Amino acid sequence: METTTTARNIVQLRIAYFMFLLHKQKPTPLLHENLSHALELHQKALSSSDMTAMAPDLDDSYDQINEHWTKLYADMATTATLLIDINNLEEFLHCKLLEDYANKPYEASDRILSLAESTAKQHLARPTNEDSTTSDKFYEDHVVFPLEESQLDRDCVEKKLVAVAERKGRPGNDIQPIIDACNWDMLAVVLLSDREIAIKLIQRSPTFAKVSDRILRGISQFQDAYFASLSSPSDFVLAPRGHQRRGWSIYNNVTASLKWSAPNPRVETPSDDHDPLVERHTTVQSLPVLTKVNLKKMY
Repeated sequence: METTTTARNIVQLRIAYFMFLLHKQKPTPLLHENLSHALELHQKALSSSDMTAMAPDLDDSYDQINEHWTKLYADMATTATLLIDINNLEEFLHCKLLEDYANKPYEASDRILSLAESTAKQHLARPTNEDSTTSDKFYEDHVVFPLEESQLDRDCVEKKLVAVAERKGRPGNDIQPIIDACNWDMLAVVLLSDREIAIKLIQRSPTFAKVSDRILRGISQFQDAYFASLSSPSDFVLAPRGHQRRGWSIYNNVTASLKWSAPNPRVETPSDDHDPLVERHTTVQSLPVLTKVNLKKMY
């Protein structure tokens, strides 16, 4: 930035760029956040009495946006594949949340199953002599990249994909096993994360918003059943039902061990230990199958 007048003109032009891209284009959630931050920084500089002092930060911000934009929109195939992957993963989450909280069984499409299997492979120890370059790149390009750009809880989504891979794409509720294991720490994490994901999807998709009440109601039912309060993954108080189920779990483990030492034991365990909150139905959801396209990585 050469002079104050020139600097002001450049900043004004950049603000116009940022505002147009934010309001006329449809950037990914991550790019939208970065554009908003850059816009705020430039608007602050415009009203500053010493704009030149902010010049390095402004230039860095502009360069980062330009680099981000270039990687997302390097060519048609890169952009289309990224946006399709984001759409597929959001549709997957839409269907998975309906399965877990509204009891609508979901069967993974071939495309989602391939993403799930690639993700599962990254979560397992591989033999040192295995060439995983292609698999790793597929995972980075089609799972990590779109999840980061969509700003969804990567850890939570990847765990859902791994569970799908373990079931070979078949329907299955991922919440009940956590309850059966009395893993309240994990249940707290999942309920909070799923609620956050659901809210983000509601904001992005009018179609998802139509069924969101069923999902949010289901999340609340689980939360109310097992937590007296739930503020964060590390700050919660179990409801009486949670304490009771933990007691039943200990009781079952003890009686199971007694069966090995006591002759013909007649110990009855509670019959409602599984206790799903909702009843299953049978429907199948599928998503389009795509061929692999070479994506340019952000990171």
